[in-house]
Amino acid sequence: MSNTLTIDINSKSCGSFLGAAIGDSLGWPYELRAGTVQVSYTGKDAFPDWSRRTGGRFYNHEEVIGAGDYSDDTQLILATARSLQYGKKWFDAFSLVELPFWTKYERGGGGATKRAAKLWLEGRQPWQAADKQRHQYFQAGGNGVAMRILPHCIDRAVDAEFRLLANDIFRNGITTHGHPLALIGALAYGYAVWHGVKVFKTLEYGELVDTLLSSVSDWGAIPSDNDLYGEWFDAANQALKNYQELWNKSLDSFVRNLEFIKSEIQKGALLVEGDVLGKIGFYDKRINGAGTVAAMSAVFIVSSNAINPEQGLLKVAKADGADSDTIASMAGGLYGALFGEEWAARYIEYVQDREYIRRISKQIVNNPGATDKTPPPITESMLTSFYNKLPALIADKKVILPDGRRATLLEGVEIAPETAKYSVVRYKFITDDSQKLYIKKFSRKPQKERTLLDYATTAHGKSDIARPQSVSNRIGVKIGTSLFEETIDFYSNRAGLEVKKKTNDYARFKNGLSVYKNAKNKNGEQTPSLVLCFMVEDIKAVFKNIEQSDLKIVTSLTTAEAESFFKCLDPNGYVVEFNQV
Repeated sequence: MSNTLTIDINSKSCGSFLGAAIGDSLGWPYELRAGTVQVSYTGKDAFPDWSRRTGGRFYNHEEVIGAGDYSDDTQLILATARSLQYGKKWFDAFSLVELPFWTKYERGGGGATKRAAKLWLEGRQPWQAADKQRHQYFQAGGNGVAMRILPHCIDRAVDAEFRLLANDIFRNGITTHGHPLALIGALAYGYAVWHGVKVFKTLEYGELVDTLLSSVSDWGAIPSDNDLYGEWFDAANQALKNYQELWNKSLDSFVRNLEFIKSEIQKGALLVEGDVLGKIGFYDKRINGAGTVAAMSAVFIVSSNAINPEQGLLKVAKADGADSDTIASMAGGLYGALFGEEWAARYIEYVQDREYIRRISKQIVNNPGATDKTPPPITESMLTSFYNKLPALIADKKVILPDGRRATLLEGVEIAPETAKYSVVRYKFITDDSQKLYIKKFSRKPQKERTLLDYATTAHGKSDIARPQSVSNRIGVKIGTSLFEETIDFYSNRAGLEVKKKTNDYARFKNGLSVYKNAKNKNGEQTPSLVLCFMVEDIKAVFKNIEQSDLKIVTSLTTAEAESFFKCLDPNGYVVEFNQV
């Protein structure tokens, strides 16, 4: 490539990476209203410190997010970029190193990506996993692919055809998502970024939409010129019957929405952006996480605000009820591909890891150290060993991370969870290449050793000695009922049980009883349910034992926010929920 072109692409690569990070960090506090914050519209004040509740049922806690910190969107863009340093072996680097390690430092990661990453960690391709996991994978149509494929677009910027980039996007995408909505959205967005990087002229009003509509044959087909297509497509057809038909229907719907966007953009000054975004699903919480919705929303907002990128980015970053961080990240990446980094100058200095992001964006363009050497995969035992050693690490000392990078531990801070029985410690690392990573360790606090006196009472002058329950035998009961308030009244006011926590549809008592609101059945009748809840020390072993029996698994073993659980039926037909200690 010529020197002029290289300089321009360097600028566009930096602008694209930094624009994505800016959009992510601007939008994260607003992601489906992830936290309640007051944010001004410009400059430094657009990046506040804010907090979010996270940790699931057992480790629920409030985490303070630093001003300008980015979330999983930028984390996975950077993970993709690092994998490209392995040249032709980038797929192995991404699926066997980057995704497994990401499960330990992810911030706000999507369920589909986390589930798939854990399968790779266990040595299983998601499309070859057990039935339930494979079903979840092929139902995953979210924006988790579209949000991370930007580095591939920069890497292939000088290609004359989209074909090789399409295959890269497809291979990256199927590591975590199998539904056409995810892959079509990623391909369309990838084409828009690729086109933007190659454009060195003033962008015409609505040009991006026109470009996508005129090139559907380039980005709209299932990329089949790659080593994974055959076995993957066979699995896709088994899971979703006629996958090609589903793909075609999803593509047709996407193209119709693009045509609608084009017709609205042609109205010029009469365009009402909010109405357009509403009609394509931007505000609809049922579908606004889809890859196609994210792609068309980002393309639309960039097209309609091409003369004022800052304004366009802030509109989506602060949109009420939208998947704001991802769509703002995608819009920021697209703005950077078109205009470089000058448009975002007032925001760059406040974004987490800006120098690391700038450096890795340039490496993608020049790629001087690319190697085709296969990276050593991260195993479950390696990751567990690193995780368990966290409490023994010493601040300011160097450590080797599971992905092979060297890092320094800056601090370890305990975050108070909702219950004093558990501990949450957040470890902050800085890698030698200047990326900050936050890794949280969840654990059960050691219980005070109990003596006979702890179980003795002086009632009637006698000592009543009870046998303490072991952790693995602790039990709770959940009652689901449409007579929610009546049930709370019975157990609290009539039976005298103390309520520990109560919301509009859930209550927890101190003795282990929980009550939640159930809807009435279609006949308007009350349909109570009873769930027995156990805490066990080795949930995988328990799940395996029950899975090998004739008993029905109601909810397969699931891990989310550092907690694992599953539900089954016991021989009497009662629902039993097992939770990992």
